[in-house]
Amino acid sequence: MKREQTHSNSSVLIVLVLLALCSVSESQDRYNPSKNDGCAAQIRSLGMLKLHTHQLLSRLVGKSEVLVPEYTGSGASVTLEVVVGPEGHVSCIDNIRGHALMTGPAVEAVSKWHFKPLVRAGEPEPFYGDLVVSIKGKRD
Repeated sequence: MKREQTHSNSSVLIVLVLLALCSVSESQDRYNPSKNDGCAAQIRSLGMLKLHTHQLLSRLVGKSEVLVPEYTGSGASVTLEVVVGPEGHVSCIDNIRGHALMTGPAVEAVSKWHFKPLVRAGEPEPFYGDLVVSIKGKRD
């Protein structure tokens, strides 16, 4: 009986890992203008201003929590490079650092965030920066 339960738990874990990896791949394909170059091509072509993490967070006006019910720990995070368009909507996300199970849900949540537009010389401009996204699990 115990051996069957261990085998069943292993199968569930493998399925979750595969789903997470598919989610990461789909999320990155959906938000990146170029699979090979990620957000870098967009940043270079538009000559965007890079904001520090605290500057990005100070412009954040709409945010959803990142919840991963399968995660049983607490205190996890993912670091993402985020490109924000002139209207304040996220236009591109690249994973910089984070566990594969956490990246998909983090990208999905951050893609819905909204930022206060950056206005320079009277015109709204796109900007980018690195965000550390906290992950909530069953313990949080």
